[in-house]
Amino acid sequence: MIIAYPIKRENKYLDILYNALKFKGEVVEPPSFSNFFGLSWKVKAFHFHWINFCLDCNLFKSCFLSFCFISYLLILKCLRVNVIWTLHNTETFTHHRKNVFVEKVLVYFLFKVVNNFIVHSQYQLDTLPKAIARRCVYIPHHSYNESAVSSTEPNIAFFGAMTLYKGIDTLLEAIVKVQPKNKKIFLQGSSTNEVKELIASYHKNINKEVLLHIKYGFVEDCDLLELMSKCTVIVIPYKNITNSGTLVHALDFGKHVIIPNCKLTQEFVRLWPELSNIIHSYNSFEEFTALICNNYNQIDSNILDMYKSDVKIEVLVDKYLKIYHCKG
Repeated sequence: MIIAYPIKRENKYLDILYNALKFKGEVVEPPSFSNFFGLSWKVKAFHFHWINFCLDCNLFKSCFLSFCFISYLLILKCLRVNVIWTLHNTETFTHHRKNVFVEKVLVYFLFKVVNNFIVHSQYQLDTLPKAIARRCVYIPHHSYNESAVSSTEPNIAFFGAMTLYKGIDTLLEAIVKVQPKNKKIFLQGSSTNEVKELIASYHKNINKEVLLHIKYGFVEDCDLLELMSKCTVIVIPYKNITNSGTLVHALDFGKHVIIPNCKLTQEFVRLWPELSNIIHSYNSFEEFTALICNNYNQIDSNILDMYKSDVKIEVLVDKYLKIYHCKG
């Protein structure tokens, strides 16, 4: 039995992973009293992904939840359960910036308690202390199993959480500077009131001729599919990237990607050289604005065949099973 947290989330990443494990005959369940007390001898591993639930609250509750979580993991270790953490972001460890001090303390203890770590880029290993890197296993970020969606429109889209660390301000600044009138620009995703006010302040300086469409809220699968049918390019102006589900999503849909020239993009192009025709990297704001103004051809779906075959969950699931079966 594998205990997984969270077992359901608002994206397909977890569903694809845990359904593949169940297909292989594994029992995957969320934490509960039954599997913690009554069935603890059957539990091979506890696998968690995000620590937001300990941090996205007031200071007192954050400290209490962090203490409870570490205590829970210590009990699991006493039962020789293999504790595994997928480090989706080794820069901040969470998308939320509340309780930064508590986060640092929590991460310090998690580094002591966790048996094995999973990273989705080889570059992440370089960002971690050597003692932690030795306990890391690299598994590529699996595909979302999306089919390529063609579009004849030269439009640009940004989707996902509209936050400062994801560079929404950089994108808006670029739009204000170049005022692109020959294409539509779609911004779609969740946001805070603070960022909404920032977007509104930029919006005032964008000419009415610029076709900027903003839609707030979580991007459902049906909304994402509709968005992909309207654009040729996905822009990912993140300020720090150690792993990006958005990049994987964009490649799944067969879209050009504008993204900073960083170690992650260099790694993708090194592993799959054919992606150099799709991933357009920039080193400066001037290069970024130039890429936004460019027009891009339709992508030949065959270019992505090698990449997609390497990141299928059916290919990667055995790597997860190997980690789960290690003793805690």
